[in-house]
Amino acid sequence: MKRSVPTLPVVGLYLLISACAKVDTILLTNETFPPKNSADEVAVLQQNPTRPYREIAELRIGDTSLSFGSLQRKILSRAATLGADAVVFDKPQTQTTHEIAYEPVYNPWGYYSPYYGSPWGYGGGYGGPFGGWGPWGGMYSGSVAVPYDETIRMLKGTAIRYTETANVNDLKTDQ
Repeated sequence: MKRSVPTLPVVGLYLLISACAKVDTILLTNETFPPKNSADEVAVLQQNPTRPYREIAELRIGDTSLSFGSLQRKILSRAATLGADAVVFDKPQTQTTHEIAYEPVYNPWGYYSPYYGSPWGYGGGYGGPFGGWGPWGGMYSGSVAVPYDETIRMLKGTAIRYTETANVNDLKTDQ
């Protein structure tokens, strides 16, 4: 008998994990605009446009697991809900932090040692006849420092809305 993995829970778990990064939004105007239908309607710009525009929000996002492309899509989606015509992106940034995690030292008797908590059984007491320092475990188990690096990818953009519509004659090229 062939056993298959149900796709709905797997897709749901993926969406839950990928939705963890949130776009921080600083509104630069009190005016509201109708939202765009999708993020595809929002243009990606590397520098300020030449035509007149108005800045409507500053958008920032940072995450350790998502790529810069995924971060950009999240910013564009947020800009679409604000009704932006384009987003002017700053240079992407990467920051690496050096952290230390404290991991427990190996205990050959395990967490559930025969006299964990007191010499008379579970709970209460001082962790055995030797206090927390004996072979029965107890309150002190010791730890060792484990260094690791964490890389955070950050992206910032300014959502803009054009103040005047583009002239159709300006968009045509001479033939």
